[in-house]
Amino acid sequence: MIKKYINAIEKRKGALEQGNARIANKYYNEIYDIVEVMRKDNKMKCLKPLLEYDDDSVKLLTAFYLLPIYTDESESVLEELSQNGGELSFEAGLTLSEWKKGNLKF
Repeated sequence: MIKKYINAIEKRKGALEQGNARIANKYYNEIYDIVEVMRKDNKMKCLKPLLEYDDDSVKLLTAFYLLPIYTDESESVLEELSQNGGELSFEAGLTLSEWKKGNLKF
C-alpha cells in the first residue's frame, strides 16, 4: 500500500511538471483512495515515516493527510517546505495557513 501511495505521488508530480492536469488529477484520486482505505483500516500511522522521505512531494501530501493525527510533526514539515523556496513552498504555506484557520476538514 505504501509503495502504491509513493508511486501515485511521483506520477502525479510528473504529470504536474508536464502540465497535464487531467493525469495529475487521476493520480490525486488514486492517492486519495489509498488514504481512505488506510484511514478505514486504521493504518494511517504507517505513513508517518514518509514525513522524512527524500521527495518533497511525498512529504507535502503526507503532512497534509497526517495533520489531524500527527499535528506537530506535520505542521513542522509544512513549515519547512513553505520556507525552502522550492516549487512546493506556496502549496505547503497555503495548506498550513488554511489548517490553522480551521478551514481543512478530514
